[in-house]
Formats: sequence, C-alpha cells, structure tokens
Amino acid sequence: MLALIAAIGLFKVSLGAVCKGAYIETDDGGKIPILPFDVCVNGVQSGIDVSIKYACDGSVPYQKGYAGHGCSGDTIINQAFDLDGAAAECSGTTCSYAVFRTYEATDCSQSGDYIEAPIITNECLQVNSTHSGEISCSETNIRTTIYGDTTCGTELRTEKIFET
Repeated sequence: MLALIAAIGLFKVSLGAVCKGAYIETDDGGKIPILPFDVCVNGVQSGIDVSIKYACDGSVPYQKGYAGHGCSGDTIINQAFDLDGAAAECSGTTCSYAVFRTYEATDCSQSGDYIEAPIITNECLQVNSTHSGEISCSETNIRTTIYGDTTCGTELRTEKIFET
C-alpha cells in the first residue's frame, strides 16, 4: 500500500477537466488528486460495520459516516471537514476510481477489521514539464503508466503496483 500512495504522490492533474474530489495544489498551479468525492467505502472497526462518503454540499466538502455498509442506515457523522491544505473541486464530472482494502490483521488472513479507500484512476496526470502518467486498474491489478509527454500519448513504462 505504501508503494501505491507514493506513486499517487508523483502525479499532478494535467490541464484538462478536473473531476470532483480533493486535490493538493502545487506551486506551479498543478493539482495532485488525493480523494474522489461521491464514493462510498466500507470498513469494519472493532467488529462493527461502517461506511463513509465524502461529498459536497454546494462548494463545501462534507464527510458522511454511516452505521452499516453501503452508506445507508443511521448517519453517525454528517459534518463539513477540513481538507488540511487540500482544495475541494465540487463541480465537474465524477472521477473514475478504484477501491482498495487494507486489513488490520498482520498474518495476511484478510479477515477481521478493515478499511477501504478510493483512489482516482484513468486521469492523465502531469508529472513535470516533460512527462505525464496515469493510474489505471482492471479486475486483477492496479498499475501506473509513465509517458514521455505531458498528454499521456507516448508510453515509456508501466508498472503493476498490485495484482491479485
């Protein structure tokens, strides 16, 4: 998972349309995507099913938590949240995304408490003034692709980050 987070941190959104989510703004005007909005993710904490969704109410980002999976049931959190230095993009299209799950178990059993987290995928992201990249996924893997231009046109390298 650390490799996935590190890979995401390398990219900033290109000059195209930006999807709904939270972004860290760079000094040169780029935006690094960190969280897609309008995505429900599930978890189990201390044996209790929970779910959470980040969304906007107008231009204000909100965190909504639920007792139960699927972002339904009793609302246990419904509050504006501080993006801690990031900016909210509340308009635009819904982001393409993948959800990955992290278990608290240390024995690789994939059982017990877990948390899910969404990542933005299939967006051409500018790495620097000469390269771009993209995070994509299929049913069996998540991968990063680096391109030799700023528009995701000339593939240089693809690396699988996770494969089932």
